[in-house]
Amino acid sequence: MWITEGLTDGKDLQRKVSEKRKMSMLVIFGVLVMFTGDAMGSLSMIPDCSFTQSDPCYGAVGHPLHLQLPFEYELNLRKNDSATHTLSRIFKVKHHRITKMPSDDQRWQFVSKNRTIIISSAEKRDSGKYFLDTFDFSGTSKGMYDLQLVIEENSPPTINLLEFGQSIMCVIEDFYPKPLSIKWKKDDREVRGRDWKTTENDSGSYRAVSVLEANLTSSSPGNKYTCEVTHGGRTYEKNLSPAAQFSLKINPPPAKELFINQRAVLECVLTGDNQKEVEGATVSWTVGGRSPATRDVRVGGVTQAGSAFTKTSTLTLEESVWFSGDEVICSTSVDQRTTSDKISVKRGGQRPSIVIYKPDKTVSDSDSVSLVCEVSSSDLANVYVMWKVNGGQYIEGNSMTTIKNDNTLIVLSYLTVTGQQYNSAEITCAVKDANIQNDLQPRTSSPSKTNSPPTIRLVEFGQSIMCIIEDFYPKSLRIKWKKDDREVRGRDWKTTENDSGSYRAVSVLEANLGSSSPGTKYTCEVTHRGKKYSDNLSSRVQSSLKINPPPAKELFINQRAVLECVLTGDSRKEVEGATVSWTAGGRSPATRDVRVGGVTQAGSAFTKTSTLTLEESVWFSGAEVICSTSRTSERISVKRGGQRPSIVIYKPHKSVLVTDMVSLVCEVSSSDLTNVYVMWQVNGGQYIEGHSMTSIKKDNTLTVLSYLTVPGQQYNRSEFACAVKHANMENSYTLTTRTTSMCKANCQAPAIMNIKIRV
Repeated sequence: MWITEGLTDGKDLQRKVSEKRKMSMLVIFGVLVMFTGDAMGSLSMIPDCSFTQSDPCYGAVGHPLHLQLPFEYELNLRKNDSATHTLSRIFKVKHHRITKMPSDDQRWQFVSKNRTIIISSAEKRDSGKYFLDTFDFSGTSKGMYDLQLVIEENSPPTINLLEFGQSIMCVIEDFYPKPLSIKWKKDDREVRGRDWKTTENDSGSYRAVSVLEANLTSSSPGNKYTCEVTHGGRTYEKNLSPAAQFSLKINPPPAKELFINQRAVLECVLTGDNQKEVEGATVSWTVGGRSPATRDVRVGGVTQAGSAFTKTSTLTLEESVWFSGDEVICSTSVDQRTTSDKISVKRGGQRPSIVIYKPDKTVSDSDSVSLVCEVSSSDLANVYVMWKVNGGQYIEGNSMTTIKNDNTLIVLSYLTVTGQQYNSAEITCAVKDANIQNDLQPRTSSPSKTNSPPTIRLVEFGQSIMCIIEDFYPKSLRIKWKKDDREVRGRDWKTTENDSGSYRAVSVLEANLGSSSPGTKYTCEVTHRGKKYSDNLSSRVQSSLKINPPPAKELFINQRAVLECVLTGDSRKEVEGATVSWTAGGRSPATRDVRVGGVTQAGSAFTKTSTLTLEESVWFSGAEVICSTSRTSERISVKRGGQRPSIVIYKPHKSVLVTDMVSLVCEVSSSDLTNVYVMWQVNGGQYIEGHSMTSIKKDNTLTVLSYLTVPGQQYNRSEFACAVKHANMENSYTLTTRTTSMCKANCQAPAIMNIKIRV
């Protein structure tokens, strides 16, 4: 048995010499009493356990263990012998001296300065129940304490590295005892991480987490990140190399193959920064949910452009299949990571109008001439445009531009030819489109006069307004723009001649619509043959629609899913007059299940909320819920997953002060996690929501963490339950709960410390 005492100053020198003489005597009996200077303070570590605690004290074989003693004048430590049911003395200390013969075990040290027992290397035989009698200087009992000491075999850590966002998380689990150190390396260079608090598992082992802010997207392929853990004198490590970056994109079919071979040829382009991964990637296709014939798929080799590597898979379809609207999906698997892209033709209404614009005067053979083929409709489908000169092969235009406004789409294809071709050849614009008649034959238009007034149409595109003036004759006219009643300057495009001999003009006003006040009126005024014609457009109110998912509280208490559809806009009149409607699984809900609130204002924004209440069975079935107004719609549905997830509660490893605040964490995780809803109960009472919830996602693994913060007094005396509802493939949405408590019996009774008082 070793005793260590810290010195104070030179005033006690004689007493220290006397103590050293007594030390020599004790050595004869195999006991060393050591007195050192203040440098011995390095032994004054924070104790692992205290004789005032009620829980057992755990230690590991071969590791030191610190036991904090009360600061009393006299201490008498005894151990219960389970074989003989008697108490054997370990040692007796009065003030700073051993007054009774201690054990001859040199592993035990007593540091009088901070009243700590240090077992330098714990052994299994140290396990057992210890009793400590305490007395003041007059011999009056100050109480008896007992402590159950459990010495277990050392348990090494298991380490897992997870990517989340730009960071790497090192999760260290199932280790014992608690002390360990964590070091991060990027390649061979040490870098700084951020360690979270070590927590104790229900089994008594520990769990630690460290996070490295790695900025993964800027890491070079092959960078190696290492989490190195030192525990029990041994080093363990886990490495992670960030996955190579890659992307997948389907290019729509070019017009040429549709016109010449009546085939839709789609390219699926895989691009990545790692040649080996791109070469090894498997690319697959489905069309309308079915795999295509092998002969219709062709995969090219890997090409390089700078640091990017590309591989292209080509799928050839009959044009009838493409124009049918079947969804085409291209998928790839790279190093157990799967991604996909999808495409389908946009089908429209009636066939569009086709107009060719040409120069309004004769050109010389040496000039270059540009012709414009305009394809337009109020409900335009995907269109494909090509040209012919003198009935020859189809050729593509030099460029193509699209102007879109709501459901009105104008496609412009440009073809540049020589003046000689223009003057001597027949030039044709041919169009294929996905229309409701399923007519796949191309329509053509090729490049004669009475007075005709203009028709005017205003179209928004981007921040500008386009004034399209059509079918007028003769050519001369004048265009003027107004913002409200104030004249503003526009930009006029060149007037062009139609096939019919009438003319068409376009003027554009850069209106900066996004900053215009709602209701601002823009006017395009056209003067033609002495008469004025005009069309107006008012800047529209900005609005948005959003569905809020159902809160957990209603699902738990009333078994109802309550969804809110929130309409927000900058015009009170429009928000008040807007009609909000719902569908669930394609059917309109009962009127009693829908409630619409009044309009509220926050700053310049006005909000109206419509609430839909569903049975939880309908919500968990995965039925799609749609909220719509006359302008827009929003949809939501529950995410259904696989097996039920695991649920674990993390808590502090020992009792806390009644004045402290304590956080408990409920972890819900699965390799295929569904939407989950988490609430808490205290002593079986009402359900309450946690103070915050966080999700960590990696590939198909999702971990949801719910945090509950309570006062220390409540934590020490209560039982806590974490309750989870989730959408799983068993269609079972009954509650799953996990409970935890620091108390051992009736949790609502006052806490009782395991202390015995001798009178």
